[in-house]
Amino acid sequence: MSKRVALVFLTLASPMVLGCFFIEHRASFWIFTLVSMTFPIALIALGGQRQGHLGPLRAPLAALWLLLLGSATAMLVLSGSGRQVGFLGGLPPATAVMLGLLWLAPLVLVGWAYAATFESFTLTEKDLERYEELRREQCQDP
Repeated sequence: MSKRVALVFLTLASPMVLGCFFIEHRASFWIFTLVSMTFPIALIALGGQRQGHLGPLRAPLAALWLLLLGSATAMLVLSGSGRQVGFLGGLPPATAVMLGLLWLAPLVLVGWAYAATFESFTLTEKDLERYEELRREQCQDP
Protein backbone atom coordinates (compact mmCIF):
# COMPACT_ATOMS: atom_id res chain seq x y z
CA MET A 1 0.00 0.00 0.00
CA SER A 2 1.56 3.25 -1.09
CA LYS A 3 1.72 6.26 1.17
CA ARG A 4 -0.79 8.19 -0.95
CA VAL A 5 -3.30 5.31 -0.99
CA ALA A 6 -2.98 4.86 2.78
CA LEU A 7 -3.51 8.57 3.43
CA VAL A 8 -6.55 8.76 1.13
CA PHE A 9 -8.05 5.64 2.72
CA LEU A 10 -7.45 6.93 6.26
CA THR A 11 -9.00 10.28 5.33
CA LEU A 12 -12.14 8.68 3.91
CA ALA A 13 -12.46 5.86 6.46
CA SER A 14 -13.69 7.90 9.41
CA PRO A 15 -16.64 9.53 7.59
CA MET A 16 -17.53 6.14 6.08
CA VAL A 17 -17.59 4.45 9.49
CA LEU A 18 -19.62 7.32 10.94
CA GLY A 19 -22.08 7.03 8.08
CA CYS A 20 -22.48 3.31 8.76
CA PHE A 21 -23.77 4.13 12.24
CA PHE A 22 -26.57 6.31 10.86
CA ILE A 23 -27.66 4.12 7.95
CA GLU A 24 -29.71 1.15 9.08
CA HIS A 25 -29.11 -1.22 6.22
CA ARG A 26 -27.53 -4.68 6.11
CA ALA A 27 -24.86 -3.38 3.72
CA SER A 28 -23.68 -0.91 6.35
CA PHE A 29 -22.50 -3.83 8.52
CA TRP A 30 -20.37 -5.12 5.66
CA ILE A 31 -18.98 -1.69 4.79
CA PHE A 32 -18.16 -1.07 8.45
CA THR A 33 -16.41 -4.44 8.64
CA LEU A 34 -14.32 -3.85 5.53
CA VAL A 35 -13.31 -0.33 6.52
CA SER A 36 -12.62 -1.01 10.19
CA MET A 37 -10.54 -4.13 9.45
CA THR A 38 -8.51 -2.27 6.81
CA PHE A 39 -7.90 0.78 9.01
CA PRO A 40 -5.12 -0.74 11.21
CA ILE A 41 -3.45 -2.22 8.12
CA ALA A 42 -3.33 1.23 6.51
CA LEU A 43 -1.87 2.73 9.70
CA ILE A 44 0.82 0.04 9.94
CA ALA A 45 1.60 0.41 6.22
CA LEU A 46 1.92 4.16 6.61
CA GLY A 47 4.23 3.89 9.61
CA GLY A 48 6.21 0.88 8.37
CA GLN A 49 7.32 2.28 5.05
CA ARG A 50 10.99 2.86 4.54
CA GLN A 51 12.03 4.92 1.52
CA GLY A 52 8.49 4.60 0.16
CA HIS A 53 8.33 0.79 0.29
CA LEU A 54 7.05 -1.78 2.76
CA GLY A 55 9.71 -4.31 1.86
CA PRO A 56 9.45 -7.51 3.90
CA LEU A 57 6.33 -6.28 5.72
CA ARG A 58 4.16 -6.63 2.61
CA ALA A 59 3.38 -10.35 3.03
CA PRO A 60 2.69 -10.28 6.80
CA LEU A 61 0.44 -7.22 6.37
CA ALA A 62 -1.50 -8.92 3.59
CA ALA A 63 -1.89 -12.02 5.78
CA LEU A 64 -3.01 -9.88 8.73
CA TRP A 65 -5.55 -8.06 6.55
CA LEU A 66 -6.99 -11.34 5.25
CA LEU A 67 -7.11 -12.74 8.79
CA LEU A 68 -8.88 -9.66 10.20
CA LEU A 69 -11.32 -9.41 7.31
CA GLY A 70 -12.06 -13.14 7.28
CA SER A 71 -12.62 -13.37 11.03
CA ALA A 72 -14.81 -10.26 11.13
CA THR A 73 -16.84 -11.66 8.24
CA ALA A 74 -17.16 -14.97 10.09
CA MET A 75 -18.37 -13.09 13.16
CA LEU A 76 -21.05 -11.34 11.11
CA VAL A 77 -22.19 -14.60 9.55
CA LEU A 78 -22.17 -16.52 12.84
CA SER A 79 -23.90 -13.79 14.85
CA GLY A 80 -26.85 -13.75 12.47
CA SER A 81 -27.14 -17.51 12.12
CA GLY A 82 -29.09 -18.03 15.34
CA ARG A 83 -26.83 -20.90 16.34
CA GLN A 84 -26.50 -21.07 20.09
CA VAL A 85 -24.16 -24.07 20.24
CA GLY A 86 -21.34 -23.16 22.54
CA PHE A 87 -17.75 -24.22 22.07
CA LEU A 88 -14.42 -23.06 23.42
CA GLY A 89 -15.56 -23.10 27.00
CA GLY A 90 -19.25 -22.61 26.22
CA LEU A 91 -18.78 -19.36 24.31
CA PRO A 92 -21.05 -18.60 21.38
CA PRO A 93 -19.35 -19.17 17.99
CA ALA A 94 -19.04 -15.46 17.12
CA THR A 95 -17.41 -14.73 20.48
CA ALA A 96 -14.99 -17.62 20.05
CA VAL A 97 -14.02 -16.28 16.63
CA MET A 98 -13.52 -12.83 18.11
CA LEU A 99 -11.25 -14.09 20.88
CA GLY A 100 -9.28 -16.53 18.78
CA LEU A 101 -9.02 -14.84 15.42
CA LEU A 102 -9.47 -11.14 16.11
CA TRP A 103 -7.38 -11.00 19.26
CA LEU A 104 -4.97 -13.91 19.68
CA ALA A 105 -4.02 -14.64 16.06
CA PRO A 106 -3.13 -11.01 15.12
CA LEU A 107 -1.11 -10.74 18.32
CA VAL A 108 0.94 -13.78 17.29
CA LEU A 109 1.18 -12.71 13.62
CA VAL A 110 2.29 -9.15 14.37
CA GLY A 111 4.77 -10.40 16.98
CA TRP A 112 6.24 -12.86 14.48
CA ALA A 113 6.39 -10.21 11.72
CA TYR A 114 8.17 -7.80 14.06
CA ALA A 115 10.72 -10.42 15.06
CA ALA A 116 11.23 -11.63 11.47
CA THR A 117 11.75 -8.15 10.00
CA PHE A 118 13.51 -6.46 12.92
CA GLU A 119 16.98 -6.53 11.34
CA SER A 120 15.84 -4.92 8.10
CA PHE A 121 14.32 -1.94 9.92
CA THR A 122 17.17 -1.20 12.32
CA LEU A 123 20.11 1.09 11.70
CA THR A 124 23.28 -0.55 10.43
CA GLU A 125 26.83 0.57 11.09
CA LYS A 126 26.87 2.15 7.64
CA ASP A 127 23.72 4.15 8.48
CA LEU A 128 25.26 5.36 11.74
CA GLU A 129 28.49 6.40 10.00
CA ARG A 130 26.51 8.29 7.38
CA TYR A 131 24.47 10.00 10.11
CA GLU A 132 27.63 11.05 11.95
CA GLU A 133 29.12 12.39 8.72
CA LEU A 134 25.98 14.42 7.97
CA ARG A 135 25.88 15.72 11.52
CA ARG A 136 29.51 16.86 11.35
CA GLU A 137 28.85 18.62 8.03
CA GLN A 138 25.83 20.45 9.45
CA CYS A 139 27.66 21.49 12.59
CA GLN A 140 30.52 22.99 10.58
CA ASP A 141 28.26 25.12 8.36
CA PRO A 142 27.57 28.59 9.86
